[in-house]
Amino acid sequence: MPNIIQGELFRGVSLTGIDFKYTYPEGLNLKPGSVLHEKIKTEILERARESRNQMEKRFASWNEIDKTLTAYVKLSDVEKALKDKTTTSPSTKRPMSIVFPYSYAILETVLTYLILAFIQDPILRYEGVSPEDTVGAILLEKVNDLHCNKTKVGLGI
Repeated sequence: MPNIIQGELFRGVSLTGIDFKYTYPEGLNLKPGSVLHEKIKTEILERARESRNQMEKRFASWNEIDKTLTAYVKLSDVEKALKDKTTTSPSTKRPMSIVFPYSYAILETVLTYLILAFIQDPILRYEGVSPEDTVGAILLEKVNDLHCNKTKVGLGI
């Protein structure tokens, strides 16, 4: 889950007194401090706050998913005591319990299968209709593959 930092709504550097000598098209007045600028700024900040409030409802379920899929489990008190004994006298080495995260392993296995089944390079394949179209189809396939890799099309699928 990402760290969310929310500060004061109208905190920042005041740019109202600075003239940037820019003329806005179609008679718009978007200079900092103008009525239109403040209205747009307020709308954007309200929508961002509303979005955060809606996303906040999911935080508890995301934390539960994180707990389920964690691959690290803290040592119990007994295991901590055994570990402390092992560090003081190396001759008394004892094995610790091994926890295998089944949910995480299953998720990774399914994800690997889906990627191999549906996201093979190139994602979009083309064929030429006639022999002279073959080179064009190959080039188009390469260009689209490059764009798919740059824009991470596989993540959206």
